Formats: sequence, C-alpha cells, structure tokens
Amino acid sequence: MSDSPAPDKSAAQNFEHELASALACADEWQAHAQQLAHQFAQALASLGDIRLPDAVVPPHDRQTLATLGSLYLVNELEGLIQAAEKLVALWASGAIQVHLPKLEPLLAKAWKERHLRLSRDERQHLLALAFNPQEFAPAMQRLCGALTALADNAQQHDVREEVGLQQAAEGVLELAALRLAGAPTVAGADLVAQLREATQWLGDRALQLALGAHDMVSLARACLVTEPALAAGLSAALDRARGGSVVLQWIATHAATGFAIDPRDAGLQTVIAAAERWLLAAPAAPAPTAPAAMLPTIAAAGAVAPASPIAAW
Repeated sequence: MSDSPAPDKSAAQNFEHELASALACADEWQAHAQQLAHQFAQALASLGDIRLPDAVVPPHDRQTLATLGSLYLVNELEGLIQAAEKLVALWASGAIQVHLPKLEPLLAKAWKERHLRLSRDERQHLLALAFNPQEFAPAMQRLCGALTALADNAQQHDVREEVGLQQAAEGVLELAALRLAGAPTVAGADLVAQLREATQWLGDRALQLALGAHDMVSLARACLVTEPALAAGLSAALDRARGGSVVLQWIATHAATGFAIDPRDAGLQTVIAAAERWLLAAPAAPAPTAPAAMLPTIAAAGAVAPASPIAAW
C-alpha cells in the first residue's frame, strides 16, 4: 500500500500568515474610513446652518477607497465564513467532542446570536452590490492585464501602456465610487469581523484534528463537504484574495497621483506579481441570467423546515 503524500505545512503556514497580514491591512483600512467619516462630520458641523446641495459620490472619495480592499477580501473569502458557520453548527449539535477552553465561549456566543448576524444571503447581497461579477470582474481583469504589461519594459517608461493602466485603474475606481457607497460601506466593519472570526475558528488546531484536517483550508473544505463547488473553488478564491487585495491597496494609495508610476519602484514589481496571481485565478465569465419564466417558484421547489443545527443557521 502506498502512503498518501504529506500535507505541505509550510504552504499552509505561509497562507495563514498572508491572510493574517491581509486582515490586519483590512483593519487599518476600516479604521482609516471611520476616521475620515469623523473628520467629514466635524467639517460639516463647523459650517454651521448652511444648506448644501445633494451629495454626489466623487470618483476619488478617500473614505470609499479606504474600504475597497477590505470588502474585496471578504468578497473572495466569503466561503470561509460559510464554512465557519457550519463548523459552529456542528459544535452546537454535539458532533464535535473536543475541549476548547478559549473558543467555547466564542462559539456559544456565535450560535446564540446567529440570527442577529448578517446571514449568508445578506452578505452575498451586500457584496454583490459592491462587486457585481458582471461588471467588476472584467474591470479587474483589464486592470491586472494593464499592470502585468509593464513587466517587459525593463524598468523604462512606456507612455502607451501607462495611459492604458491609468484608464483601467480609473474604471475600477469609478465602479467603486458607484457601488460601494451606502449599505456595503456601512456593513464593512461587520463583514470584516465575521471573516476574522471565521479564520480564528478554522485556524484552531483542535478543531482541525476533530474533523481530520491539517490546516485552515482543509478544515474549511471538510465543513463544505455538502457544497463541493464552493469547496473546490476555495483555492482560486484564496489566490484572487491574495493578489486582488494588493492591487486594490495600490489603487487606494495611488488614486491621488492619477496612478502615475515609477518603473524603478520595487513596490511596483510586487503589485505586478500580485496582478499576475489574480489573473491566473481569474473567475470564468458569468453565465447569462435565465429568463424569469424559466426560474422555479418557491411553491414548485417546496419549502422544507430545517431539521438540524446546520440547516438552521
């Protein structure tokens, strides 16, 4: 009998380190957005009783940019939140019999307050408002393609390619201005908090051993065993999250300069590599929506009452 290959622990550890760093950046972006909102409120108050015209979201709104990267991270890794919810449901059902002195209070609180949290449908709706795949994915693909085109320029300026990069970046920025304002930005802190909780639970070694997993990703797949498509797409989603968060952070920090670049900047090479990583894991073009007449009705599908904690989440 041949032995199965040992899991690559270093790769898993590298991923978890990268994810922790990305979440730390998300916290910084979120704090920056809150600080900007406070400063804006103070500035309005200092104007006194003055009638202002209706607000128009500017394409370079700094508060919007501050939330762009963190919300995109949640958008790509929402599957981890679903996996964590199933993990909590399994624990609440008694199926997981392990001693978790640090996590048990958090898991019990999450289960008790599950109806007060953003549900899967609510999260996906908010994230679809911000990152509609029909619009955002093609715009992101153009941007990453424009970035990787700079790789062959031997650290020299290329006006044609740099203008293309500026136009592609402006396209993503315009979508952000139109889509992120309102509910997605307001819910940003809750969405990031749910992702942070998910990584904490899925990263617990005792829970991993209880389900025969060896790292965070394999535990997420074990929790999503009844949703094979979502489980199979985790690796690509993780690569998009890694690369996309770096690219969007570059967008946020370079919007004020009109996306002018220095070909000799070492940081630009990091962004180009992140763009290539995103392109290699780029999502397939979304299928056209079926006509309304072809969609099954709720009555036809039949409503089944949840029979287990997992279904009841």
